[in-house]
Amino acid sequence: MLRQTYDRAAATYDLWAKVFETRVKRRCLALSAERERTRILDVGVGTGDLFSELVRAHPRAELHGIDLSPAMVRRAKAKVSAEQAARLVVGNATALPYAEASFDLVVCTYVLELCPSYAPLLDELGRVLTQRGTLIFAGVTERPELRYRAARWACRRHPAWAGGLDEPRLRRDLEARGATVTSTFVPQRGIPAFVVSAAFELPAREAAFGG
Repeated sequence: MLRQTYDRAAATYDLWAKVFETRVKRRCLALSAERERTRILDVGVGTGDLFSELVRAHPRAELHGIDLSPAMVRRAKAKVSAEQAARLVVGNATALPYAEASFDLVVCTYVLELCPSYAPLLDELGRVLTQRGTLIFAGVTERPELRYRAARWACRRHPAWAGGLDEPRLRRDLEARGATVTSTFVPQRGIPAFVVSAAFELPAREAAFGG
């Protein structure tokens, strides 16, 4: 059901992203540039807008991307070089086809809204993250203000959004895993979103993610 929803959305998603997601992506890019990165993973790569920007922003890094939707991945591959396209794969965010401690930056946008429990995703992202790596999340959220009523309705009715990103819950879950968390509210054209960065400075990945 979820894969089919995003396969159908792939043809028009770039228009949606241009109108409602550009500020979120700029914030993610700014956070990614706070330190030099060597290997970056984009989880929920979608049609590849953010992925292609990360490629340009980090020319010396090796970038990989994954998405549940084959149609989204096909569109993402069309936006990058053949070498970069080869690193874009179809797969599940909670069963990543990568070895432990493979990436020093993992960016995960518009995925947490789809997860009733954050723990399986956070554990899997933690598995592929290096000891002192960074996680960056972004997602649509519910807000009580009247100007966000359309987004609030969508979060409650749209099967893919599952109520939106719960920023306080995500912060608690990340801090419990040993992260230093920063969060930014990023609204755009009536769509409220959060961008959350989690930096891990513990000497052992197992200490942060429970082995």
